Amino acid sequence: MKKFILSVFPAILAGAILAAGAAGCAQTSTDHTHIPPATEMKDKAVKEVAHDHNAAEKSSEKFIAVQTGRFDPVKLTAKAGDTVTWVNKDSEPHEIHADDDAFESSELEPGQSFAQKFTAAGDFGYHDHLHEEVKGMIMVE
Repeated sequence: MKKFILSVFPAILAGAILAAGAAGCAQTSTDHTHIPPATEMKDKAVKEVAHDHNAAEKSSEKFIAVQTGRFDPVKLTAKAGDTVTWVNKDSEPHEIHADDDAFESSELEPGQSFAQKFTAAGDFGYHDHLHEEVKGMIMVE
């Protein structure tokens, strides 16, 4: 994280200084617009970059292949905020359906996918609504 910020910092600082200088040159004697110091602009930019980077680290995408007679993997551990995507790798349609009706895909033709974001911890059972014997579990921490 520090390397990322340090590598981006010079460009952010240079851009902030140029923007502040350009804005300062455009001012007339009657224009009293406040232009923050370059250090204030730099601090804000670094915080925004750090915030975006942290958000990307907090959530991720997990994949489940829908295949003939099974999900792969059958059990998947995820973190709250993760998105799970089921991809139909079979030659026939499938439909993902939560056991508690919390989510349901449309009919997925071969090659199609369905994504569900899990925002809370818990165990979420699901099955293939077109082949109800095919079951899986998402365990969200």
